[in-house]
Amino acid sequence: MLPFYNERGLEISAILTGNNREYCCGKGSHPYELYLNLAKIEHVTPSGTGSPTNGFADRFRWIVLSEFVPKVFCQKLHATVEALQAAFDRWLAYYNTKR
Repeated sequence: MLPFYNERGLEISAILTGNNREYCCGKGSHPYELYLNLAKIEHVTPSGTGSPTNGFADRFRWIVLSEFVPKVFCQKLHATVEALQAAFDRWLAYYNTKR
């Protein structure tokens, strides 16, 4: 994700993630948090359980899983990650402009 934005000259000031162990360990010493600190990117996590902080991302994930995934995997087997990414890019353009 970060290289995508860097290639386009877009600066990231904050990233919102869950409180999962993949992103943090509560002590500020997780490799992900250390990387964000070095890159001067604020790491934002939802406060408490059931927080609506990430509602947009949760809704988008549900839409991808219910609209894109069944269609793309039932219609055609993609031989490469690049082919799957191209299919997702087409769907995302549709989602952002026509849906």
